[in-house]
Amino acid sequence: MQTAVLLTMGTAGDLVPFFKLASALQRQRVDVILITHCSYAATACRLGIEFDTWDTPEQFDAFIKDGPLLDTPEGMLKFADRHVFSKVGAVIDALDAHCNKPNVTIYARHMLDFAASIVANQRSLSYVSILPSVSHASGFRLWTEYRRLILADRINRVRIERGMPAISNWAAGDDAAHAFLGCWPEWFAAPESTWPERLIPIGFLCSDGIETASLSPDIERALDGDPRELVLITGGTSLWTHAAQFYSTAAKACDIVNRKAILVCPHPDLIPPRLSSGICTAAALPFSLIMHRFAAVIHHGGAGTMVRAMHSETPQLVLPYGGDRVDNARRIQELGIGLCLPVSEWTPPNIANALKRLINNSRVRGACASIRKRISYTPDLEHVLLSIVKA
Repeated sequence: MQTAVLLTMGTAGDLVPFFKLASALQRQRVDVILITHCSYAATACRLGIEFDTWDTPEQFDAFIKDGPLLDTPEGMLKFADRHVFSKVGAVIDALDAHCNKPNVTIYARHMLDFAASIVANQRSLSYVSILPSVSHASGFRLWTEYRRLILADRINRVRIERGMPAISNWAAGDDAAHAFLGCWPEWFAAPESTWPERLIPIGFLCSDGIETASLSPDIERALDGDPRELVLITGGTSLWTHAAQFYSTAAKACDIVNRKAILVCPHPDLIPPRLSSGICTAAALPFSLIMHRFAAVIHHGGAGTMVRAMHSETPQLVLPYGGDRVDNARRIQELGIGLCLPVSEWTPPNIANALKRLINNSRVRGACASIRKRISYTPDLEHVLLSIVKA
């Protein structure tokens, strides 16, 4: 019997690919264990996925609140110290507890996979690195340099404590994965020289069957109106540096163009205090069920929202900042399915003008329909995963 141990950290968008991978592996009769934050236990249980964790609700709340640290190089190091290296012992112990079976393969999220590489090397297991976005592949060599120049002492300290030799040749990849899986289709990004070898694009992994949020009466009434008038505003589930500005300017822009909107934000402190009567709010919504009912979506450039909008043929206005979001926004604009504005242009008039250019634009609608036809769920993902676990 094959066993897959999946390891990841992050917010809801980071977990979707792992839930989808887990389900695909289960369909191939592979035993699956997902190790991640405690807050996702209920979702794993509902999906029938065995679950384990290393943190507490309080530790996960601190993880979320420190999200803005990830928007700068200096902040990334602080975040790593607080939430990666301080927990690495507990993560290794959790992995060890589930890797004592025969035929185990570890799947771990790229950039947060120190524990996975140590356990895989100690136990001579196959180890697969999951790259959620194209920018992770494009920046792969930069990440290697960051590890060598900034994180080397921290990583090697953990390795030595666990009886592993220190890494001396970072370019050679002493702790490199056996394979890399990119969560995008081949047509979405041409391979670059900076990508890791053995990278296999496995297609977009969408949130179907994962979301559980319900619709309030106010939301249902808003959705019952003319879909050509309704805009969705969502900045994802994480906290990031310009999140408050994002929600405020997006809401004001909808007022300028006289568009009703639904603003989705799980963090009450980020919701603008004085919203017009045409804008209602929700902490979460089942986007897989309702995204197609909007004239456009204003979002932060997160991969999960991008892919859901693609599946729903919904034009996208992207206000990106940090992480993979700028790269996602650029690709959305190049595909003709949306527009993007840099943070320096985030004003209500600018966003309003972009909405006017986007909504009911026949060229954009045609591009959205064309992209939707290129996205499909195929057996390819299961075939790739099965070939890896059997290798």
